[in-house]
Amino acid sequence: MQMKQTKHKRLIKNSDLSLSIRWIVESSNARIKTWKYLSHTLPTNQIPFIGDFVRIVCALSNKYAQPLSQCRDVESDQLEAAKMIHLSKMSNTLKEHVETENLLKKKLIWKVASECDFENFPRLDDQELRNITCGVYQMKLASSYIQEYTDEESDIFVHREDSNLLRIKIQSRHTSSKKHQLWIRYN
Repeated sequence: MQMKQTKHKRLIKNSDLSLSIRWIVESSNARIKTWKYLSHTLPTNQIPFIGDFVRIVCALSNKYAQPLSQCRDVESDQLEAAKMIHLSKMSNTLKEHVETENLLKKKLIWKVASECDFENFPRLDDQELRNITCGVYQMKLASSYIQEYTDEESDIFVHREDSNLLRIKIQSRHTSSKKHQLWIRYN
């Protein structure tokens, strides 16, 4: 997985665009299924009433639950969508650099992240992270990812290519035998 990050830019893949939209849909479905009656398969004689039950649950959720998105107004949502589309069409200069310099075949010295010097790595607040990730989906997942690395014996490994380019190796969340590598360029 390749990724380029700067303080206010992030290349967005089409799959990220889909995830941003699907996250709201799936979160809405998950919220509906927190109601015991709607969390199970219903008998066929209930089919005529399911729409009414779902509308009631959604109305209660809309009134009393936290909003799933940070929707401010239609115009700001349209600007955010335009930003995501623009970023998705940008060329991935980091990927091109990795391929041109043949960095994938380079010998590496992996260090556990806690042993590495991250003094010049940018410190970002929540708002800056939301700007980079174009929303809350990745932010919501981040705490569970971090929890895995603090509770279990999983490590994050780092190889520093140069002063502002890191290569990271992490354990897959879904497949225990698989490790992912990602690149982070920063300034």
